Amino acid sequence: MEYYSFHTTWKYPAQVETVWPIIKDVEHWPQWWKGVESVQMMHQGEPDGLGKKASLTWKSRLPYRLSFVMEVTEIVEYRKITGYTTGELQGTGTWYFSQEGPYAVLKFHWDVATTPLWMNMFAPFLRPVFKWNHDAVMLWGKNGLGARLHR
Repeated sequence: MEYYSFHTTWKYPAQVETVWPIIKDVEHWPQWWKGVESVQMMHQGEPDGLGKKASLTWKSRLPYRLSFVMEVTEIVEYRKITGYTTGELQGTGTWYFSQEGPYAVLKFHWDVATTPLWMNMFAPFLRPVFKWNHDAVMLWGKNGLGARLHR
């Protein structure tokens, strides 16, 4: 397996309390996040979202899709959401939320390993392309969330 660690920051003129429920509501990501092809809920989890489990399929600029299951393993209201992934990506994803004056700041840390054989075989050559692709998908999310917040 090849390991990747990506860190992304999004900043919006909004309150964390406005952004939080949109990020937490993963089943509706396909409505605003280009690249999220499908979300199938597997388990709703606790009322706060802990234990929520979903199967996600993502498409990107490159001609492939990635599917994985994400289970929410930690929630600190308005501060942090962490999930563990299994499938074509294995590892953790964590959203960090903070308020900096009039801006809601979201930081996403994605620490995963790829499991598809072809990705691992070509990783020494394609690692920069995979990073570029990840950054593009995250930019789609940033723009989609920004548009949703301004509706």
